[in-house]
Amino acid sequence: MNPWLKGVLQALPLFLFAGVCFDLWMRRPDSGNAVVSSASYGEKELAPPWMPPHWIGPFMREIHLESRDSIFSDELGLVASQISDSPWVAGVQRVRRNYAGDVQLSIRIRRPLCVLHRQGKDHRYLDGELVELPLLSPHRPHELVSVRLPEVHVDSIVSEDGAVRRRWLSELIRFIEEWNARPEMVERLQVKRIDLDPYRSGPAKECRLRVLVKDLRFKSDVLIEWGVHREFNELEGRRSDEKWSDLMAAIGQDRPFSSLDLRYKTPDINY
Repeated sequence: MNPWLKGVLQALPLFLFAGVCFDLWMRRPDSGNAVVSSASYGEKELAPPWMPPHWIGPFMREIHLESRDSIFSDELGLVASQISDSPWVAGVQRVRRNYAGDVQLSIRIRRPLCVLHRQGKDHRYLDGELVELPLLSPHRPHELVSVRLPEVHVDSIVSEDGAVRRRWLSELIRFIEEWNARPEMVERLQVKRIDLDPYRSGPAKECRLRVLVKDLRFKSDVLIEWGVHREFNELEGRRSDEKWSDLMAAIGQDRPFSSLDLRYKTPDINY
């Protein structure tokens, strides 16, 4: 056998394995973002599974890929630049044209984690990297496919400086991500609303999370006073894992409760 051909055949399994690994890497979840690898240009290929069908058309217009002939004649660099202009796009990983002239692309689409409600201003989505995203449709903006996003009221912190506001929003997103990562929480309690409520003045001002959830088991609303979401909160003398344990214990009793205050060493639960 030709030595060159023999070398190619020996290397082929390695190339195939590398291709599979790259494809899996492209599809990995990433900090609240959905990574979409599409085979060709088109709405169905680009829409991530969590995106409601009525969002797809507005999303395509938002990233400048509405159905038009010019997409197939534009320079690929211009196409990539237009796509990247949208805050909904976390990154353009590949844009190319195949032999048939069809556009092939792969982009990282930001996935919203909550809806920011701000008095006198347009509502916005917030993703895991604290990027604000414009609404794609006013029709049921809280509802993704099989998921309802919590509404977050931030009127009380809009006047704070950027660093303080970002710290509080970081705590909020961390709380939502950890909540969503616990199936036992999601199956029982659905987060409806979160209020960011400052409760100290001065340079050390802190922000409390007041969480309104729907108890899907007993069809009732529950108010959860969480406090600051950190590994250790010196104001409460409590660790974050202690509060999660107390919340799980409350659920484990399998009985309805109306409120749960987790800000102190002894949880205060009202049935």
